[in-house]
Amino acid sequence: MMLFFRLWLIGLIVGGGWALICFLFTRDRRYLRTGRAIVVFSLLFAAVLVGLRFLQRMV
Repeated sequence: MMLFFRLWLIGLIVGGGWALICFLFTRDRRYLRTGRAIVVFSLLFAAVLVGLRFLQRMV
């Protein structure tokens, strides 16, 4: 589980950083939407994993 968390965190940082750097170089707002989508879907995915972990402990 810890390895998966580390990979998820690295993906979030790299993906969000890539979108931010692309926006800063080009000023194209499309990259801000991409970065926002990466963060939102990542948080949604994390919430699902936390919920599944909680349900696993209940059973």
